[in-house]
Amino acid sequence: MTLGSGGTAGRDYALANQIDTINGLVIGGSRSVADYYTNNIIGGAGSFLIAAATFSDFSGAVKTKLLREIGTPGPTGPTTPSAVPLPAAVWLFISGLIGFLPLARKQGNSKLVAA
Repeated sequence: MTLGSGGTAGRDYALANQIDTINGLVIGGSRSVADYYTNNIIGGAGSFLIAAATFSDFSGAVKTKLLREIGTPGPTGPTTPSAVPLPAAVWLFISGLIGFLPLARKQGNSKLVAA
């Protein structure tokens, strides 16, 4: 299968291989681009398309798309995802810092060799 043969081939391949939903975000007021995405790119259960009229509308459109994809369903639509509890956030931050230790040591050793 050649995935470069068009949007529908890539979409169909993804949906057939454990991708449940493909959503879209288009920029610009062109109806033809939105129609192309609707007919060839998005797919799967509950798929949707968000259109940003201009680049200045893009950040709001991304927020809307993300809230719709990962937000908690509420009676009037998606709500903001709940925050990560503080102990978990601290643990993730410390784990990330620990991951940088080997890199810092390697850079420190290379300075000694170069001197």
